[in-house]
Amino acid sequence: MAGSAQCNVVTATEDTARVNGRCRKYSLFIPDGVTQGKQVPAILFLHGFTRSRHKHRGLAMRLCRSLNLIVLTPDSPAMVLPALIGQAERAQARCINEAVSFTGWLRDLPYVDPAAVLLGGFSAGGAAALSATVELQRTGAPPLGLLLLDAVPWPRTVADASVLQPLKGGCLLVESEPSSFNSHLAFRNEVLPALPSEWRWPGGEGDIATGRISVIRVPGSAHIDVEDGEHHDSFLGRLAWGEPRASMTQQFQDLAEEFVAEALESTPCASQSTPASNHHRVVKKNGEVAVRACSEDAAAAAAAA
Repeated sequence: MAGSAQCNVVTATEDTARVNGRCRKYSLFIPDGVTQGKQVPAILFLHGFTRSRHKHRGLAMRLCRSLNLIVLTPDSPAMVLPALIGQAERAQARCINEAVSFTGWLRDLPYVDPAAVLLGGFSAGGAAALSATVELQRTGAPPLGLLLLDAVPWPRTVADASVLQPLKGGCLLVESEPSSFNSHLAFRNEVLPALPSEWRWPGGEGDIATGRISVIRVPGSAHIDVEDGEHHDSFLGRLAWGEPRASMTQQFQDLAEEFVAEALESTPCASQSTPASNHHRVVKKNGEVAVRACSEDAAAAAAAA
């Protein structure tokens, strides 16, 4: 490994892997002690268009600490130049293929439970994660679940969604408020209606918590709030994207942790990998969300529902 640092009970490693003939930098977050013969769950999380894996370090550290979960955040292939020269679809296909390869790489680690690997992504990374899930299903090795944080679709995403079969751990889409950054909720409005009917329970209506997929909006949030604030953009980047607000980022991370914890409950290692003291209760109202710590009064949560 190129370099590593201990962060409480997490080893955070920065290195480079050769994926499909190209070198890709990645960050790998490993809970303390898991390399000693015990296999644990893992998640591959993909960053957004023009963004960086470092923007999700806080989320990775939190999931690793709270859920005893290995987290892999690779850098995705460059997208700007291909888009400018009319090769955007080719670059998107490369992103998807690399996500599939990184999933295989992650599953091959001796301390990863290959049956308990999830995929996730932010913005365009969510589109790549969904399409990679379809490719993995075609090989007979789908991920356990799919975590989409304000995902933004690509032209092929709707077609891929139409053949995506339900996942054992389900799917969560967490949205910010409608904006040009999330194509005005295009994932909810265009992609989710294309999913096969098997995703919803009989008699379910709409797409809010009706079966194996849930859609939750964080009220007042912006697209950039999904990212961590500790790794600052350049002046031009801040001008274009804005800056994440810690209170909003925490809500996205609360929801991500809740979803992953629930997905892992369907695996044999659930009792070891999901400490109950770290769970949050998600209280939904009108398709939006409030997140309460489990230690808060249950009556208050019920009253807000």
